Amino acid sequence: MIYDEVNDRLLTCSFQNSAPIVSIDPETGQTSYALWTGLHNLDAMAQDHHGNIYVTCNGTNSVYRYDSNLENRIVVSSGHNCPSGLEYNRDGNILAVSNFFTDIVDFVSMAPFSIDDIPEEGLKLNQNFPNPFRNSTTICFSISEPAHVILTLYDTRGRFITTLLDDYYLAGSYDFLLNVGSFSDLELSPGIYFIHCKNTTLELTKEITLIR
Repeated sequence: MIYDEVNDRLLTCSFQNSAPIVSIDPETGQTSYALWTGLHNLDAMAQDHHGNIYVTCNGTNSVYRYDSNLENRIVVSSGHNCPSGLEYNRDGNILAVSNFFTDIVDFVSMAPFSIDDIPEEGLKLNQNFPNPFRNSTTICFSISEPAHVILTLYDTRGRFITTLLDDYYLAGSYDFLLNVGSFSDLELSPGIYFIHCKNTTLELTKEITLIR
């Protein structure tokens, strides 16, 4: 159970199939279903300083992130071994995920989600998270005004691999889930790659690391 400061409510998850997230009014104790997740065996929750809500899922051995309205779900970490406990370190922007079957705590470095720090030039590319990653990683970028954004992937020799997205976006912060398994026509070997993000005026690059 966590206290959701943004919405002044208690939230608890459920260890069952198609588990719901339940909201509890801290003054009256009245309960209501905040969200039916469709996930199996949720175990722990945490909230960061931007109001985003995280939940561990034993069914997929993953950690999911929702925004403060419990919408826009993405995977932020996977490959755990029955993730149970979950804590968020505000100073380091790190999630600590305990694993029930291995007695090991995984530390997952998170990218910032606020768009308050977008530079005047209008484009910000955050470090992907998790990094290094095995199967999937999330890439976050922010733009201060509407723009056409292109996100591409290159190897260490600067050779083009594929275009991840190429579209027009309104001002705001966006997440792109890079899933290695989705590249049916590509074989990505473990190693270092580069994410290249550009709009009409700027080009930014981040180094990412794929491991096995």
